[in-house]
Amino acid sequence: RLLRPQTFPKRLLRPQPSQRQCTELADALRRSNTEPQICRRWQEMEPLIQCVGKRDAEIQLLKVQLPQRQEKWEDDLPKKNLVAPSPRPEGAGG
Repeated sequence: RLLRPQTFPKRLLRPQPSQRQCTELADALRRSNTEPQICRRWQEMEPLIQCVGKRDAEIQLLKVQLPQRQEKWEDDLPKKNLVAPSPRPEGAGG
């Protein structure tokens, strides 16, 4: 005859962490400076996101203007910008 489920240790039935463990972990994360760091990162990124949005708008303008000046395009590019940057040495921080 099979054992009824309540006779098994709870740990075998539910290997995933309990609700209490989950909330404890969440509280520990909240107490640590992880969340403020993430918030700070987003605050730092906000101007960057706005800048990228502005740049995207400028790129859209460029795309509109491209056809009539396409033949000039090659001459406008500084030659040094076409050279790929040298790879960073292995010892450099990363």
